Order: sequence, then C-alpha cells, then structure tokens
Amino acid sequence: MDGPYTAGSLSAGGPEAHRDPGYWERSDKDGMPWLGLLMIHRDFQRRGFGRESAGGFLQWAATQGWPEVRLGVVKENRDALSFWRALGFREYERKEKRLPSGVKQIICMRYEMHFE
Repeated sequence: MDGPYTAGSLSAGGPEAHRDPGYWERSDKDGMPWLGLLMIHRDFQRRGFGRESAGGFLQWAATQGWPEVRLGVVKENRDALSFWRALGFREYERKEKRLPSGVKQIICMRYEMHFE
C-alpha cells in the first residue's frame, strides 16, 4: 500500500477536537484509495467537525483524480455507519476481520467521485 498518509488539518475546534484523516493512495488488495481513520473527540461530535474534515478530504481526493474512496466500518458502529451514509458512502461488501476485540463484521463502503 502507498501510505498511510495523513491528510490536512481541521482548525475548527482546535487540535484536541480531531485526529487528521489517515489514508492510503492505493491498497495492495484492490488498488483503490482507502480512508483509514477519522476520529472526532466525543466532546466535539455532532457539531459539524467530522463533516467538515471528511468533506475537505473528499474534495482533495477529487483533485487527485481518484475515482472513488473506500473505507470500512465495524457493523456495530451504527453512528459511524449513519455518518458515512449521510456523506454519500454506499456499502459494497461485508467481510469478517479479526480485531483485538475479536472477530467483527466489517461493512466496506465507497464514495464515488462525480467529475463534471
């Protein structure tokens, strides 16, 4: 994989509000760009910081000519699933993955870029 890299910075809310998105330009498994992690501190959630950070990342990704961005969400993380769906990500596959907390079902999602 090319990466992981860290994307930009979000100034709203200060540095304690978030962690910059981590991404890979090209996955070894499917050759597509993947967003690895976007974290917003619980005290700053539901205030638009996640939408601002993810939206900025997707705008930047479009300037790179990426056809889509992919990510994975643990099935039990309903808030994250709702968040990414609201941004336009759609499920394309489910996989099981062994995590430190046990085997979990991962919902793989993608956001398809729309170039004009």
